[in-house]
Amino acid sequence: MLSLAPNVHDLLPHRHPFLFIDQILSVKSGQSAQGLYRASGSHPFMNHQGDIPVFPSLLVIEALAQIAAVYICLEQTAGVIESPPKGYLVRISQCSLDGSVQAGETLVLNAHFVVRYGSLFKFNTIAEASGRTVARASLTLYLEP
Repeated sequence: MLSLAPNVHDLLPHRHPFLFIDQILSVKSGQSAQGLYRASGSHPFMNHQGDIPVFPSLLVIEALAQIAAVYICLEQTAGVIESPPKGYLVRISQCSLDGSVQAGETLVLNAHFVVRYGSLFKFNTIAEASGRTVARASLTLYLEP
């Protein structure tokens, strides 16, 4: 398990408004990564359903891909980050969008490592908000050699 939570800005090239991880909770080598993202009502990508601002479900999937990328980065660098590797989300399968995320809710992002095939990494992911599952997907990320 990772002893010190690294700064997500050191691991991913994403920046506001396209960075969807506020905090890395844990990274377990060979197993999983978990992080948090608070869906702010002032975020420019918020949709409005009547008076209720809602975080787009597609961006929940992007947040899951980002926590998976954090796992890959820390696995590949053994926690010593000089220049983070570049990776890309290349496949989304078995995707289920099970609920909406309202402004002010905190997403708990879980990425469970499944298998690596060369430069491809497969994860089973789950996003939860307020104790309920809002999205799940099998994601494949590609890491540039």
